[in-house]
Amino acid sequence: MRPVPKVRQRVLAVLFGAPDRSYYANELIALAQSGTGAVQRELADLSAAGLLTVSKHSNQKHYQANVSATEAVLNAVQK
Repeated sequence: MRPVPKVRQRVLAVLFGAPDRSYYANELIALAQSGTGAVQRELADLSAAGLLTVSKHSNQKHYQANVSATEAVLNAVQK
């Protein structure tokens, strides 16, 4: 199994640290203290995997932890 990249760890920590809140990309980039391209790549991958929900507010995408999908993954792993 490959180690989880540091950028992914930071992004997940921010999002799942406050799962009821949504963040726009630049906010996540600042909070994760990582590069723009790396964070955007992780957001795309995590969204595609269903771990994040994405909503559009005016011209910005907002990202939020998809807690229900995460609970399903954890339940499957624990069985």
